[in-house]
Amino acid sequence: MTKQRALIKKIVYDSYSHPTAVAIYEEAKKVLSSIALGTVYRNLNLMVESGEIKRISIPGQPDRFDKTLTPHGHMRCTSISLSTTLSATSMNVRELTYSLLS
Repeated sequence: MTKQRALIKKIVYDSYSHPTAVAIYEEAKKVLSSIALGTVYRNLNLMVESGEIKRISIPGQPDRFDKTLTPHGHMRCTSISLSTTLSATSMNVRELTYSLLS
């Protein structure tokens, strides 16, 4: 594994959000100033193809990348700009609402 790919993977795996390629690139530049945006895109695509990470495609927005490979969904409250991950065994709506607001 190249040092560029290892760094990109670390950034995705260390993230608590679902970063875009540009966000990953900006973080990678802090560590490896010579990295190119094309390198980030190429490695992210390779990692998606190999099953190391998942791509989250949202119409009209840049793709995001996720380290969680088990089946789950995503929910975003546009009123307060809060996102959460929903597992396949998610709690009921009342419990979810409470967890978002607490």
